[in-house]
Amino acid sequence: MPYMDILYYFLPGILILGIATSYTDIKYGKIKNKWILFGLFYGLIINLVLILYYLHQKNLSFGYVSELFVNICFGLLVGFGFWLLKIWTAGDGKLFFAYSILIPLAVYRHGYIRWIPSAMLLVNVFVPLFLYFSFISLFKSSRKSKKTTVKDIFGKKLISSFFYLFIIHWFISAFSMLIKLNGFLTKAVLMMFIFYIFGKRFKRKEHIKKHKRKLIILIIALCIVRLLLDKSVYTMNFWQEFLYFFLFLSIFRSVINLGVNSFSKEVSIKNLKPGMLLAERIVKKGKKYVKKKNQSLFNLEKGFIEEEAEGLTEEDIKKIKKTNIKKIKIKQTIPFAPFIFLGVLLTLIAKGNILILVRFLF
Repeated sequence: MPYMDILYYFLPGILILGIATSYTDIKYGKIKNKWILFGLFYGLIINLVLILYYLHQKNLSFGYVSELFVNICFGLLVGFGFWLLKIWTAGDGKLFFAYSILIPLAVYRHGYIRWIPSAMLLVNVFVPLFLYFSFISLFKSSRKSKKTTVKDIFGKKLISSFFYLFIIHWFISAFSMLIKLNGFLTKAVLMMFIFYIFGKRFKRKEHIKKHKRKLIILIIALCIVRLLLDKSVYTMNFWQEFLYFFLFLSIFRSVINLGVNSFSKEVSIKNLKPGMLLAERIVKKGKKYVKKKNQSLFNLEKGFIEEEAEGLTEEDIKKIKKTNIKKIKIKQTIPFAPFIFLGVLLTLIAKGNILILVRFLF
């Protein structure tokens, strides 16, 4: 069945789900479960009908069914995993899962990744989100904040970041060859999530300091092993790609650091409400509590409370009110559902990775 003929069956469900969830997320800051259930049931029913149709026509490919199943499982894993990592809320995760069922595999033509084609949807969601976040952060941040951020990223941490990336790039390259993953941005996004998970795994700076010597030895050893085993490091193509990754991740970290201040406002502790997200960490020092800036997406220091992706709870607020702190900065959240819907539309328009279409046009 032609691409557009298949898409027509899914398009009503995609548009209804996208418009409804974008509206409720912008107006109420919530994604209602009834719309998620609608999208899930709509997508499952259409997929089942198409499978039965092809089975009746004796034109059903087992490979297609298995890949569809794996891709849906991937959507569930990403939705749950990103919620677990506090990248988005549970509602956003469920919404991404619903879209992974609603978008037919025939859509993913450009930049197709076998078994997990909805990874392209992730790219199309986060590219416009990053551009929007970058523009607002640069526009709203002061000159002093920009200088401090550049100094922090390209200062003392420059060398350590270089060696960390040198090791992670090795594993990403091997993994990319295994699943035939192509595309600079896709690999870069995967690297960022590895850094993020690393930051979540080692939450305390004390833990890092305690094992600092062992960590340095391990990093040096892995770098030497790569130099001995990976012949690609002695080519110009490798260093060109590696330096692009290094520059991209440095810019990404700079934008995130600027955004901490640009997308936050100070409120009185007594005005804190459930669902709010802290833009500062509360750390206990001696008998007092002090505030610290969230200077990076990959914070290693554990705060006084551990927020959930959905924000502060009543219990968190009670704990904060018992401290000596009077005011604290909270994040000004961005509705995520419209960006996920925009990513879906870009996927349909580009028939896969939007960056491939942009590169082709320009």
